[in-house]
Amino acid sequence: MPQESIRTFIALEIEDAAKDRIYEVQNKIRLANLVKGSWVAKDNLHLTLKFFGDTRLKYVEAIKDKIKECLNNTPPIKCELTKIGVFPEIKSPRVIWVGIKDETNTITNLAKKIEENMFGLGFKKEKRDFKTHITICRPKQIFDPVQFGLLLEEINKNFKPLEFNINKLTFFESKLTPQGSIYTPLYTHILI
Repeated sequence: MPQESIRTFIALEIEDAAKDRIYEVQNKIRLANLVKGSWVAKDNLHLTLKFFGDTRLKYVEAIKDKIKECLNNTPPIKCELTKIGVFPEIKSPRVIWVGIKDETNTITNLAKKIEENMFGLGFKKEKRDFKTHITICRPKQIFDPVQFGLLLEEINKNFKPLEFNINKLTFFESKLTPQGSIYTPLYTHILI
């Protein structure tokens, strides 16, 4: 029987210097042995704009067309890695993330535009407000929440912001495997 749907998402890709800095932070947290969880591989670090989940194959081309509409004349985005945080709270985080500062709000505006355009195709709108971040870990267990909180405080106190440009948006297929997620680009748009 032919495959009818694939897991997909739209993301902004980040340059290697930013990935290197994030990877350093990941290792500090990992080496503290306070978190058991699923760590995002360095090559897979990205900023998700819209997660679709299961997507019927018949919508793939329409999604690509909507992305092109959304990105019409969008220049590279100047931004900055800022700090480490968690969703929803330090005692029982579901996500550990690195924050992104974007002075012009281009990322947030782009995420809203994509959300609206995809709603027009019949995709549900996200219930939560969009927060500009890069997921670095999905914790399953925090062994000592107090120590974990202190570790994040220390990392944030010593965190040197890193400026970089985002110049690529990609529509990905995501395959879940026991070794982690495998992302395959379905469409890439260069911001110029």
